[in-house]
Amino acid sequence: MNYDAVLLMAYGGPTRLEEVRPFLENATRGHSIPPKRIQTVREQYQAIGGSSPLNEITFQQARALETQLRAKGRPLKVYVGMRNWNPSLQETLQKMRRDGIQKSLGIILSPYKCEASWDRYIAAVEDARNKIGSDSPVIDFADPWQDRPLFQSAIEDRIRNRISADVRETCHWIFTAHSIPVSMDEKSGYSKQIRKTAQILSERFSKKNWNVAYTSRSGRPQDPWLEPDINDLLTELSRQKVSSVLVIPIGFVADHVEVLYDLDIRAKKRADDLNIQFFRVPTVMDHPFFIQMLAELVL
Repeated sequence: MNYDAVLLMAYGGPTRLEEVRPFLENATRGHSIPPKRIQTVREQYQAIGGSSPLNEITFQQARALETQLRAKGRPLKVYVGMRNWNPSLQETLQKMRRDGIQKSLGIILSPYKCEASWDRYIAAVEDARNKIGSDSPVIDFADPWQDRPLFQSAIEDRIRNRISADVRETCHWIFTAHSIPVSMDEKSGYSKQIRKTAQILSERFSKKNWNVAYTSRSGRPQDPWLEPDINDLLTELSRQKVSSVLVIPIGFVADHVEVLYDLDIRAKKRADDLNIQFFRVPTVMDHPFFIQMLAELVL
């Protein structure tokens, strides 16, 4: 099928501290946010430098994908739309319309499929198109891509070339992803998708001692979410006399607050308190294998 362009979709994030409150209001869609929660999130962003690098990384991915497509003989424009921040999906679709785009392939930059990571993007695009009107560009959605070998190879290369062999061999590995409600997981198989990627990667390194853990839990305390939380797992590993861990965030394709704060600051502090050495693998970001995978997805 022929497309005029590609649309990359990501969650979005504030680019300065003043944007934290409106960003949270967008993300929670009008639900009342306690002032304490706003202050907590503001402090988290302040701790990672005052802004999220997610937007910048997503545009880097878009530029790299444009270059890759051009090299493969398909010079398509790659647009970026954020579900919860700027440029919003509506703003991006309006720009695409002004540019004469009629039909685009949409790629959701979430590796694992569930309501939060997939269905809400589709609904957000449909809402944006309805607001624009009948001449809004049509968006077809690419299939889930977490099983594609090049995505797995990009993570493998991050592990192999950014982490020394002795660290890889001696550390206990922890694969991480964003937690979701158990009820959502039961409908989507989200945790099974994550565990499959972890299994494939551990086998590529013949690694036996590893776990999957989750981060960034939110919502009501009484609602069950996927466990274990990485901080609880670190406590358990300490009891097992584990002295070092290698954390591999396979649930994200960019370093942002769930990685830079929840892992690099919060989980690392827990590890330090337990006298566990803490190492973390970078996310794929604009790794050539990942960009090549996106290009093959388009082609």
